[in-house]
Amino acid sequence: KYRSSKEADCILGGFARTHASALGEADLEGLAQILQRDDPEIFAWMDAPQTAPAEMNQELLKRIKDFAKTAHNKSDL
Repeated sequence: KYRSSKEADCILGGFARTHASALGEADLEGLAQILQRDDPEIFAWMDAPQTAPAEMNQELLKRIKDFAKTAHNKSDL
């Protein structure tokens, strides 16, 4: 399934392709929760003007954000 924006497909899909096999159950559940949210909300969390809800896996969000920053420079997206 594709998301509504190409950027979200690249970031979230790239993260999943790169890290899914190493994610534990809690991280996989967290990723599923993130994928249920709308792209603008996810991007607001990535840009940090808006804090993600407490029930979201904050460490996983940080790892996705870090992936997006480094992958952009290495063309891993």
